[in-house]
Amino acid sequence: MPNPYVILAVVLMWIASLAGVGYWQNEVGRTSELAKWEEQKNAEIDAANQALYDTEEKYRAAEKQHADMLATVSTTYEGRIKDEQAKTAKLIAAANAGTYRLRDPNATPINTIGHNVPEAATGTGRCDGTGDGGLSTITTRNLLSLTGRCNYVSAKLSACQAIVKADRQ
Repeated sequence: MPNPYVILAVVLMWIASLAGVGYWQNEVGRTSELAKWEEQKNAEIDAANQALYDTEEKYRAAEKQHADMLATVSTTYEGRIKDEQAKTAKLIAAANAGTYRLRDPNATPINTIGHNVPEAATGTGRCDGTGDGGLSTITTRNLLSLTGRCNYVSAKLSACQAIVKADRQ
């Protein structure tokens, strides 16, 4: 009959072998599952990072387009203001020099004799033969200056409207 200690030793070695293989398989399985889980999470993180990058690029492009549009509006506005100021200055200089004069076509001349109805004119281009309806140089200059300020306000309002339209897009 075999020695009971040998049988006990073989059974203990067999149990130890089973425990070792079980532990090894458990570690490999756990490591394998952890690797799969980490791979899945890394793929999710990569997808989220790509979506974030795409969104960021989309908004950067929109921001650049908006900045370009604002630069265009600003350039147009500055050019228009400069043109209007130059035009107004040129007209005021011409009015001061006497080469440009504003006229009121509906002006009725003052009759110095005291009659209410002026006599008919014989000349061409005048209604009553007593004046041309021209405004004074000071009045012309003031009206031209006022027109220049109105053009400035109009250009500024146009620029503001362009900015508001761009912001709503």
